[in-house]
Amino acid sequence: MPVSSTGTITLSINPFIPKPGTPFQWAAMENETRLKQRVKIIKQGLKKIANVKINFESLRKAKIHALLSRGDQKTADIIESASKDGWASAIILPVYCLSGKTR
Repeated sequence: MPVSSTGTITLSINPFIPKPGTPFQWAAMENETRLKQRVKIIKQGLKKIANVKINFESLRKAKIHALLSRGDQKTADIIESASKDGWASAIILPVYCLSGKTR
């Protein structure tokens, strides 16, 4: 009996975000440039395969997720600022600090 259509494989990929209380809690989150390169490599490698749908978490959302999961009491000030002015202005300095870069 012939199959009229094949199924779809959905691949969801999210950047690694180290969490407190785990062996990786002190690891830095990969920088955005490197993450974008990896996304491009994955897309290139899978583009010729039929019926594969790839979902990538927004890197902006991943940065916010990292801030919220690794933040302390001071994070409340950032959340309050984001509720008033939006995440774009509230997260600039904290994301820079989480990037592992030094000034």
